[in-house]
Amino acid sequence: PPMADHAIPNTSTARFRDSGVLEPSPPPPDPRLGFLFAEETGNPQKVTDENGIERHEVDFNNPDDGFLGSPKGGKTTVDFIYLAPALKHKLTVRDLAEVKAIMRDEGGNRPRFKVEFYDPHAKRAQTLGADHVIVAAGTLNTLRLLFHSRDVARGLTGMPMLGQRFGTNGDMMGYWDYNEAGSDLSLGLPTAGGYRVKGAENPPIIGGGGFPSVDHYPLPKRIRERIKRGTFIAGIGEDAMDGVVSYTNGQLKINYDPDNSPVFKRIDDTVDAIAEKTGTKIYRPKKPITVHPTGGARLGASIEEGVVDANGEVFDIPGLYVADATALPRAPGGPPSMTIAAWANHVAESFIKRHK
Repeated sequence: PPMADHAIPNTSTARFRDSGVLEPSPPPPDPRLGFLFAEETGNPQKVTDENGIERHEVDFNNPDDGFLGSPKGGKTTVDFIYLAPALKHKLTVRDLAEVKAIMRDEGGNRPRFKVEFYDPHAKRAQTLGADHVIVAAGTLNTLRLLFHSRDVARGLTGMPMLGQRFGTNGDMMGYWDYNEAGSDLSLGLPTAGGYRVKGAENPPIIGGGGFPSVDHYPLPKRIRERIKRGTFIAGIGEDAMDGVVSYTNGQLKINYDPDNSPVFKRIDDTVDAIAEKTGTKIYRPKKPITVHPTGGARLGASIEEGVVDANGEVFDIPGLYVADATALPRAPGGPPSMTIAAWANHVAESFIKRHK
């Protein structure tokens, strides 16, 4: 949990503490951020974790650990949490391998599936056999893989609700040209906390933070310095999740109307109010851009309502599972990482219990 004595620069609490217009939103109970904070504030060190991985505690004044990567390991990523300990239990990782299709053996033989993939190290296509396949490639990649395997490779069948009830988690993103003289908002962490207009009733979740690694951008220095005086601004909320995804000529097609989700107008009105009351510019696209797509192979009570059951297993394809946000039946309406992790953890525990 981020604490005051960590002295993180540019948090919403610090920036808007004395503002007459904005105020920091109260954080959720026991907020968590996936960064390795320094044991001694202001003196980040290299450490070796219990799995033998060398990492550097996050350096707030060298903001390379963020949305664009984590070259020194200050950001706590999935490989640190799950893959490193699993490697001790004979996990095989085929890095950079690109899965092309999942093929089901309709003859009832074992293994039940063939997973076709391209191995960039061997520079050739390969195939693995498996009785169980767990797909967790991220919503758009998972949907593409399932559609391609069913409709083009003809390796899968069924899944009549595939592509239905797609959502965006109410995402809106833009650039807030705060442009305060002498400020460097890229310092600190890429997520600086939420804020709201003072006196607003039931405001949507609005947050953001500075852009990491700005000095590495291939742009003129004057533009980079201007970017440092701004932040990205993001809104999140529960959308209608009524989009439809299809697959045509090797491409996903998404039919989604943001006007069906009132959350977008609430976010737009709030962002307009922030810009007006602060006398600053906020630039955003006319159509919302999501980094949190959800649904399309959703959890349901039956095959008429969804693609996977309560264990994450595809209703009409035993042994095939979906363990990422593609299975979520509703938008979390907030940062979804922990929700996705909870679902994946549930799928894993259920699988172990039934196949131990």
